[in-house]
Amino acid sequence: MKTFIGTHLLALGAVALVALSGCSSSSSCLESSDGNCGGDNPGGPGTEVTCADGAVVQTSDDCSTHGGLTGQANACAPKSYKGFEGTSVDVGATAEEAGKNRLRIKPFDVIGSEIKRVMNVDVSSSLTSLADTFGAAPIRWYDEPSSNAVSTIAMYEVAFEACLTYTATPAEFAAAPAQDTATAACTAMERKFWSRTPNPTEISACANNAVVNTVAEKDARRRWAYTCAAVLSAAGFATY
Repeated sequence: MKTFIGTHLLALGAVALVALSGCSSSSSCLESSDGNCGGDNPGGPGTEVTCADGAVVQTSDDCSTHGGLTGQANACAPKSYKGFEGTSVDVGATAEEAGKNRLRIKPFDVIGSEIKRVMNVDVSSSLTSLADTFGAAPIRWYDEPSSNAVSTIAMYEVAFEACLTYTATPAEFAAAPAQDTATAACTAMERKFWSRTPNPTEISACANNAVVNTVAEKDARRRWAYTCAAVLSAAGFATY
């Protein structure tokens, strides 16, 4: 399997090199001072560029309000490809602003140290047998982490174990959650675990979980541990 993956990675690298070399027959495409593409460096110093709507501008960046580039100046522009059943891969794709929707699952190797960082609780012994559950990549290999039902449940169980220790002694967790104490504790935990300030909706959901959803548990500290685990296993902590 490793030989198969390695062979295909080499093949993909070769395709990428071919794609780059076919982008332009001259070095101006990749080396122009303003990053513009084209055989004669359209948009470079002392040249003009014709946009898709016929407008003539000074640089290719100016074509953004004229329907984009056209002709040779568009030689390195992104192209559309068809997938299964001849359907364009662009169909159904959501156009989002750059930098949005970039959350990635934290690798298995850092989960223990991340929990230790935000809670000062060591759960390394519990994580020892969970590498396969979290899809940890073999040594010297890389695999983009992904989430599924099994790893989500496992993450919650590890989080609950850590939270039992986290809520075991502090005085604020001695009494059962009430609306005011849950709101305060949820705000603090979400801010601490997620490394950002939570919004009112997130705080309200956490407080409601503490006050309503854990009511069947009679031990106050375990109720707080359930609340803590829900925060610690959420995307705010499990992703970056």
